[in-house]
Amino acid sequence: MSAKQEDVMGGMTGDCYPNPQNILGMLAKGEQQEVALYSRIAQAVPSEELRRIILYMACKEQRMTEKLSLLSQCFGVMPAASPVGTMPYSAGEQEEKK
Repeated sequence: MSAKQEDVMGGMTGDCYPNPQNILGMLAKGEQQEVALYSRIAQAVPSEELRRIILYMACKEQRMTEKLSLLSQCFGVMPAASPVGTMPYSAGEQEEKK
């Protein structure tokens, strides 16, 4: 696997799977880069209305960055259990119980 492929795969090699925290961290980093880009674009726009729209987009990206960061932190403290709302058995097992 090339270095570029490994970077895209989040360091995944062989039978190992990438860490969800790392994936969410990479997504948050991309969102943060978008915040910086929108902010730079807003500074160069002559129209006040367009500037407000672009800054609104930057604000939305910032909120997404914060949400992804919070979600990423959850993976460090979550117990290894089924997520809330999942069924403890498959539909096939449910049919067998009837």
